Amino acid sequence: MKQKNWLLIAGSVVVATLVACSTNKTPTSPMSASVADANAGPSGETLKVAAPTLVSPIGGSQLTSSVVVLSFGSVSGAYASITPSYQIELKDAAGTMIANPTVTTTSYTVTATLGFDTVYNWRVRATYQGAVGPWSSTTTFKTQLAGFITTDTIFDPLTTGKTVGTRHGSTTFNADGLLLSTQDSYVSYQFSQPLESGEFSIMEKGADEGNAGGKLKIMSMQEGNIDITDDDYRMTAELRGRDAGDPGAISCRFITGNAADPNFIHDCARQQFSFTSSRWYFWKFTWRTGTATLDVFALYSPSVRALKPRALVSASSLSR
Repeated sequence: MKQKNWLLIAGSVVVATLVACSTNKTPTSPMSASVADANAGPSGETLKVAAPTLVSPIGGSQLTSSVVVLSFGSVSGAYASITPSYQIELKDAAGTMIANPTVTTTSYTVTATLGFDTVYNWRVRATYQGAVGPWSSTTTFKTQLAGFITTDTIFDPLTTGKTVGTRHGSTTFNADGLLLSTQDSYVSYQFSQPLESGEFSIMEKGADEGNAGGKLKIMSMQEGNIDITDDDYRMTAELRGRDAGDPGAISCRFITGNAADPNFIHDCARQQFSFTSSRWYFWKFTWRTGTATLDVFALYSPSVRALKPRALVSASSLSR
């Protein structure tokens, strides 16, 4: 089954822990802030540890996820066991500091908003009771592309003034993303092969129970390019408008082979809510063999990094 109008964001990070030792002195207690400046290293370091080893992302690699996790190896005291913290510097290509956190773990998830397809550099050093170790080497990485389609993934932020999809009807880019001006406006995407499982998710603002029309399709996917209402393999997620008998109701339908046979038609349990057109909502449809689920969440921010739901609006499941 060929699908379109589908979004999947995925990524993974490998975290490694390394131990490094150096120097040849033998004090009887861990190094601390009381280490004399006279013993400082060539770059001012006062903690007798090795520089952390950077793990990922490194070497100018381009990320495939919007979530950026900086990971590095741990260090230990030269003479005694200590549990250091780690100071991270993340900068853009011009040298502007983007983030400068101190963490107690060997990884850090970047919370600052980063540009798409943009080079950043970072380094890290250990700290303990005010003393600091040597900086690691500096490495670079590039954030993910602003939009792309692969054999099994579509990512399209719609916030950069362009799309990797095909626009239909009246559409205009604005500060929030892509404005669909009429009920006939939409963006379509084409996969080259069927997907037997996955996630299709979007963020939308401006739709509520007061919108004109009845069955307002928030997102859909189908086989081929025929009229979706005639397709034997299709999924639709809807928000009922003011012309429906139940405005504000969320519904979804998943047809798996024969639109004329009730055995192939699977509907979500319809649920009705009061929507606010000025608020962002996150719609997520997931499916695999035997089950499919539609979740709708109310959000307080349109940021990709704010997809963590603040308020659950709906969770509707269906089974074959």
